[in-house]
Amino acid sequence: MFKTASLAPLGWRLVLGLIGAVALGACSGSDGPDDVPCSEDDPCPTGQLCSADGVCRPAPPPDAAAPLIDAAPGSSIDAAPGSGIDAATPLIDAGPGPDAEPSPDAAPVCDLCDPDATCAEVGDGYECVCNPGFFGDGTTSCVPTGSCAEILAMDPSALSGLYAIDPDGDGVGAPAFEVQCDMLREGGGWTLVLVSSDDGTDTWTMAARTRMTTDTAPIGDVHVLDRDFKSPAYHALAFRDLLFVHVPSGVTAEYEGVGDGSGDVGSFLGALPYPVCDLTLAGNGHALTGGSLTATGQLCDTDLYFNLGDHESGEAVCQDPRAGANTASFGPVWNMGNNNGCPFDDPGLASLGPQDQCAQCGPGTDTTEHEGVGFGTPLNLNTGDPGSGENRMLMFAR
Repeated sequence: MFKTASLAPLGWRLVLGLIGAVALGACSGSDGPDDVPCSEDDPCPTGQLCSADGVCRPAPPPDAAAPLIDAAPGSSIDAAPGSGIDAATPLIDAGPGPDAEPSPDAAPVCDLCDPDATCAEVGDGYECVCNPGFFGDGTTSCVPTGSCAEILAMDPSALSGLYAIDPDGDGVGAPAFEVQCDMLREGGGWTLVLVSSDDGTDTWTMAARTRMTTDTAPIGDVHVLDRDFKSPAYHALAFRDLLFVHVPSGVTAEYEGVGDGSGDVGSFLGALPYPVCDLTLAGNGHALTGGSLTATGQLCDTDLYFNLGDHESGEAVCQDPRAGANTASFGPVWNMGNNNGCPFDDPGLASLGPQDQCAQCGPGTDTTEHEGVGFGTPLNLNTGDPGSGENRMLMFAR
């Protein structure tokens, strides 16, 4: 007959420990009893882990690892406590984020890109894509076109802005250069060739009129269009049509068929006589084919003319630009009726700047860029501050 008092506390723990070890061993695969003291030098049996309080405890079963789920890119997953997984570490590779550097797999492709191409991620890989305005396979070639019209023809979705063109052909003659393209107005495909701005600078003058004909030096900056500007395209782009855009009014005037497509604007203008004193020409210039220009105020008609002499004192005075009050013009000009009415009275006031030194004109007239800004003066459109560049005319060719 056993007495309860004869079962010492240690004996009970030993018995219960053996029972628990058998039970836990069946579930967790532990090879030893729990709560056995342990240390780095005295490790636990197989299937147990040394706990923080220095005794052996059953190791978590294999299924206690983190759940097997598909994490969406950018999601955070809380790992189960004790799983051995850092909760801050994604369980799957969610792929590169939007600001990640290109994958190393892209290097072999990107290294082959043409200098005028960009290595872009396309689908599951990378491709060399020609930059806007350049066309080709992206690797062996990316070639600029000859004009904004060609860009629009090859890419009807092209937007207005800066592009590189090479009118004389890639690798031939002059290198490609940057231009402003207008892809919206009057059918698009327009290349900006000149800006006449009332900016306080005497660029477009009668004394320097070769800047509009044989002097091919560019003027200004293609990125600064409220100042006088002349693109290399003025002397390089074969053209047929011209478009004029007045700022700040936004009034436009399109003239198709001015050129024949074989020469540039400078060559075209240089081949015209000066001064033009044919009174029968009135109303028979280059007809307006598009835009918002209308003949009101002092504007006699909407036609485009070139190199007009002043007709107010008759043909003899007109033929002598320095006689009397002859305010002759050079370059693009519109038919204005000033103090002596229509046609062709004081055309220098409706030009893009040049006016000759007539006998009654003030000193320095031929070295001054006059602020008419084309049809801006006869229509009273020049509402910006004088000399600030707010009043200007943009000239495009196509």
